[in-house]
Amino acid sequence: MFSSLFGHALVKRGLVLSSVLTIGFMIPQSAYRSCGLDFWNFSELRADLATQEVRAEDLTRESIEVKHASQIRRELLDRLEAGETTVREAFPVLLELNQMDSVRMERIHEQFAGESDEESTINQLIANLETSHQRKDISTQRKRELMSQIAPLVASILRSPQV
Repeated sequence: MFSSLFGHALVKRGLVLSSVLTIGFMIPQSAYRSCGLDFWNFSELRADLATQEVRAEDLTRESIEVKHASQIRRELLDRLEAGETTVREAFPVLLELNQMDSVRMERIHEQFAGESDEESTINQLIANLETSHQRKDISTQRKRELMSQIAPLVASILRSPQV
C-alpha cells in the first residue's frame, strides 16, 4: 500500500538517498577533502573554531593580568596614602606595571603628558594622589608629604635617562 501511494520509484530513490547520506556521515573528513567534496568546509570551520578558542583564552588571560595589575596599583596607592611606603619605593613598581602593558603605557602617555615612560608615570602618580585626596579622608598634611617626596624623584628622572 505504501509503495502504491508514492510510487515504487520514489521509494527506491528515498532508500538510495538515505543509504548514501548514512554512508556519507561515516566517511572521515579527510576522505571528503581528498575527493574535493568538503563543500561544508568542515576543515575551515574547525580551524576557525580552534583559532577563536585560542583568542578567547588569550583575552581571558589578558583580562586577569590587567585586573591583577590594577589591584596591585590600587594597593600600592593605598599604602602610599597610609604612610606605609614612600614614593621612591612605589614609583619603580608603578612604572613596571605600566610598562608591562604597551597599550596601557600608550594611554598613559596620551592622558598624562611626558617625554618618557618615567615622566608620564610620575604625572599619573600625581593625578592619582590628587583624586585620592578628593575621594578619601587623606589629610592635607599627608598629601604635602607625598608631593614633597615626588620632587626629588622628578629631579633624578630629569638628570638621568633611567630611574
